[in-house]
Amino acid sequence: MIEIERTEDEITVLISGKAFEITDASDDFILVECEFSDLANQAAQSLPKGLLIEIRSQDGFGTYFFTNWS
Repeated sequence: MIEIERTEDEITVLISGKAFEITDASDDFILVECEFSDLANQAAQSLPKGLLIEIRSQDGFGTYFFTNWS
């Protein structure tokens, strides 16, 4: 399950109970970064409104279209 927890001072995004760092946020959206494997058992319809997820993959998602520059 993907959840957003909000308090007066903090926003936390949880994916299957694991907290992820928020890389950007505003009143309209929250952006987090995670590995492809972190989303393995998640359904697309479980994304909360306004949540943007930047997905990283160490192997370029198994294709030659992506390159790991780090």
